[in-house]
Amino acid sequence: MRLKQQATVHGAVDERARNKALTAVFTMRRIGTALALLILPLTSCGATDAITDAVSQIELTQKVIQRESSAWRNELPQLQLRLNSLIEQQQGKLTADAKQILADTSNDVRSLAQETVTLAGLTAEQLTAKFGTEARCNIDFARSRVSADLTTLVERLKFWQQHHNRPPRPPHSVCQITPDNVELRTTGLNEGWSMSLPTDKVVGVYGYNFRSDAVPAVELQDRTGNKLRDSKVSVSYVTQYQLNLNFGSEDFSQIAPGARYVLRWPDQPDPNAISVTLIKPAQLKILDVAVQPSAARARVDLVRAVVDLVNQGGSDTARFVVRWTPGPNDPVQDLSIDSLGAGERMKVTFPGYVYKTAGSFQTDIVVGGGSDSWHGVVNVTPYANTPRLQSVPIRGQWPGGGGESGQTKSDFDLQAIELGADCEIDASRGGGSFEVSDINDDNLKYTIAWPSGYDFGFGGNTFWRSLSSVSANYDAQTRRVTPVVTLKGLGGHGWFATRGPERFDGTFTIYSMCPQ
Repeated sequence: MRLKQQATVHGAVDERARNKALTAVFTMRRIGTALALLILPLTSCGATDAITDAVSQIELTQKVIQRESSAWRNELPQLQLRLNSLIEQQQGKLTADAKQILADTSNDVRSLAQETVTLAGLTAEQLTAKFGTEARCNIDFARSRVSADLTTLVERLKFWQQHHNRPPRPPHSVCQITPDNVELRTTGLNEGWSMSLPTDKVVGVYGYNFRSDAVPAVELQDRTGNKLRDSKVSVSYVTQYQLNLNFGSEDFSQIAPGARYVLRWPDQPDPNAISVTLIKPAQLKILDVAVQPSAARARVDLVRAVVDLVNQGGSDTARFVVRWTPGPNDPVQDLSIDSLGAGERMKVTFPGYVYKTAGSFQTDIVVGGGSDSWHGVVNVTPYANTPRLQSVPIRGQWPGGGGESGQTKSDFDLQAIELGADCEIDASRGGGSFEVSDINDDNLKYTIAWPSGYDFGFGGNTFWRSLSSVSANYDAQTRRVTPVVTLKGLGGHGWFATRGPERFDGTFTIYSMCPQ
């Protein structure tokens, strides 16, 4: 029993010794690990010094840039050389990560130097010419942005010193889009559009912190902000301060008034927009036409048409023709106009035309091959001032008991009147009408009328309700005027269904003006 207890005691002692030994081993391992961790920073002490020196070099350059007024751009290449020299001097002391961030910083300085040469070369006048009078990018934009970017490089190096990794890249910022409004004009084919401004189809976006892995996507929106489709606009050029949007491949489909192109950025939620102006094609409109003089005489007076035109479209016109047709049988008069600007108005006066005969003429004005037209009437009086009156008796009858009901008859072989040489019908005299009651219903009336220049006088031997119409037939070649009287058959009336023929009896008169 005692032996057993002793054995147990010895087992316990061995167990305690074993635990103590294991504890000692674990303790030594922790100490070794701690010592290793303490030793690591000591091996990167050169990296820390190199980072600190790089920060000092950048801050010194930044102060010079802020102070210098002219040669500040020369400081960037010098800074790059000093950073490269620093990397070479610390070559054996730098960790791979430290060497990489210093090399990246040197490359960033080189990019700043290269990209700033063009941008900084823009003088105040050039910026105003490029951006317009309200340039939102500061005139000293390049220098101020280089200073700010150097601050970003310093902050990145300091962040690396503390965390041994790099901070996220700062988001971009836009200060100017030029132009921020593009203009499209109709192509005339299937309601298509083409870009007229800018002429090179390139829109420049200016700001800072642009980079090629965070370029915007461009979508087309309607006037209410709803997306219509993705555009075919591409980013063709990217620097720290500028990127170009190329509209060369965009087809401008689904474009409507109020549409705009919206830039969606992957590194910032706020979009930018480029508005769209749709330029209407040239559209000619006739505002007014005046025919002068208002009372023209045939063979004597020059008649001029004065046309008041306006271009209601948004584009200048090409060469176009204004065409005046004085009358149906008169030669066409054309005037060629070089151009009429968008929104411009002009009066076009034709040289003049002398009407060969008197009368009322339908006259027409057409502009631009049918863009707009005007129709009116020109009243031309005879050129002579000696009035003349010629009359012939007219009689005729339709034999039978009231004529043939429902039919008309005009062939009564009436005597014609021949106008004198160079005489013209005088439209200022004559003309008239009278009312006739229907044979079957006194309440039913109809009017018989004749044009100016002529007169009809009917006597008592006329059966009035037989008259259907009266007119005159003028043969311009023979200068003969023949009266025309049309009777309508009324059929028989009364107990015996007969009352004699339909008939007329009277005088036909022509008013004319003839040479003295």
